[in-house]
Amino acid sequence: MRASTRILGAAGIMAVFTFGASAMDAMMMDKGVTMMVMPDGKVAQIPMMDDKMMAVMKDKAKPMDHAMIMMMGSDGKMYMMEDAMMPDGKMMSDDMMAK
Repeated sequence: MRASTRILGAAGIMAVFTFGASAMDAMMMDKGVTMMVMPDGKVAQIPMMDDKMMAVMKDKAKPMDHAMIMMMGSDGKMYMMEDAMMPDGKMMSDDMMAK
């Protein structure tokens, strides 16, 4: 009885850690994926067709050099802002990611 309890407990702990790791992987974008965020908050991800399509899309885009913050307002609209320095000298995204 005692051994089976330990085995079940260990399996439960492993499941918790595995779920956490897979949830973190789900939040990361893969290379070659395009993500679109619609004004109503819907998110779509599509893989790039080929390098030629990626080159066409990159001509109209610019690399990110800092975080972009998106929020859904109580009015149902999606808002986006660039990361900004707070009065304490930290970037807004650093404070949000620490939580």
